[in-house]
Amino acid sequence: MKNSLSSLRQFASISVMSLLALTSIATTAQDQPANTNSTAAISAAPPEFGYVIVWVKDVDLAQDFYWRVFQLSVKRQQDMVSFKWLEMQTGTTTLAFAGEQEIKSMFPNGYARNGLATSPVAAQLSFVTPDVKAVYERALAAGAVGLRSPVLMPWGQVWGQLRDPNGVLVSIASPMTK
Repeated sequence: MKNSLSSLRQFASISVMSLLALTSIATTAQDQPANTNSTAAISAAPPEFGYVIVWVKDVDLAQDFYWRVFQLSVKRQQDMVSFKWLEMQTGTTTLAFAGEQEIKSMFPNGYARNGLATSPVAAQLSFVTPDVKAVYERALAAGAVGLRSPVLMPWGQVWGQLRDPNGVLVSIASPMTK
């Protein structure tokens, strides 16, 4: 195997259960999908996963909830002409919230709206903590609606699921042990 193929590369790993629980891991060329052109030289570092943007009815409510429950600090906040924009620091990835007015202008024919009166959008924000139960209880006290109380899952994580006050699907999980 060519030396360049066995060198380590960093990339952001995203799982279905952990959209925001990003972990930087090293991989080798044999870990790449079979359809990857293994003879092509990589001329630049792969892109980093930088943002998750969630469009919500109430950006201020999102800021209050994610500060009270997860202690996420504001990275940037701006009142745009027709909507609010909020970025919260989660580590290497930014969690951003934007007012629904923005997505309405981007998709005038409709979109799947976050809200407690509707079914959840098919995406989930996942937060990893060693004390799942305490964070889950703090989320409920801050206005979240509990869906699944924290339980030990077969793969070794303690995992619970809820919806934030804007209706966004959120899971709280312990670090992976297996």
